[in-house]
Amino acid sequence: LCIRLPYRAPYCWESISAFLAKRAVPGVEWVREGHWHRHLLLDGQVGHIEVSHSVADQALLCRLSVPATASLYSLVTRVRNLFDLNADPLEIATTLSQDRVLKQRLAEQPGIRVPGCWDSFELAVRAIVGQQISVTGATTVMGRIAERFGTASGTALLFPTPEQLLQADPADFPMPRSRAQAIISLAGAVASGSVNLDHWVEPESLRQSLLAIKGIGEWTAGYIALRALSDPDAFLHSDLVLLKVAKQLYGDDSAAALLARSADWRPWRAYAGMYLWRAAARLNR
Repeated sequence: LCIRLPYRAPYCWESISAFLAKRAVPGVEWVREGHWHRHLLLDGQVGHIEVSHSVADQALLCRLSVPATASLYSLVTRVRNLFDLNADPLEIATTLSQDRVLKQRLAEQPGIRVPGCWDSFELAVRAIVGQQISVTGATTVMGRIAERFGTASGTALLFPTPEQLLQADPADFPMPRSRAQAIISLAGAVASGSVNLDHWVEPESLRQSLLAIKGIGEWTAGYIALRALSDPDAFLHSDLVLLKVAKQLYGDDSAAALLARSADWRPWRAYAGMYLWRAAARLNR
């Protein structure tokens, strides 16, 4: 199947594909020659999905190799959330361009989106793994978790489910034991239903349920809300990269100052954060 998924222009495919490529779990998900790929499990069988950008059509092209089409609507919804296809970039730009710094960034790269996620549990595990290590390091660790605890089917690899990780020994994780235990606790909370990672959950409710798990702090809970729920106003004001770039661009040198400044960007603070992250990457090359 090949499905055309239109968006509201402009759309910065370069930004979102680069973001996902750096964070793709080895063996599970990858970006090659500008095309995003992923293995998936559907009706007990392994399938494959590929997404690419068609500038001429102002759309993403979604190619699916799946055993059945009964879950087609759910799959398309996941793709739309992952690539943030429901956003209105002109409305977002109207608010953010009131800021002198963001106005310049918007002009340089219009249409930057906030990446969602394909699997919210996998994303939550990623958020825990990413505490205090680099993006590249976290990606490597995620690949090892998938290989050690996930399901292999031929050349395809599927990330482990909460039930699979719930049975794992913390000593078998390639990370500090306390962080591994946080992942196992998260798996138990998701499996029992005490943490609900569904896309429609209210962000503050999810944040509180996540903070109740030992080893999950404000940054981790905020990152999960940002991407798992596609919360357009989620903002990681204590993120070290955002604090560094804010000092360079605004002179702000504290999380409190950045949080206060971000009030002018509401309700699109998640997009402001993406532009600042992008600016940090360019400034620190």
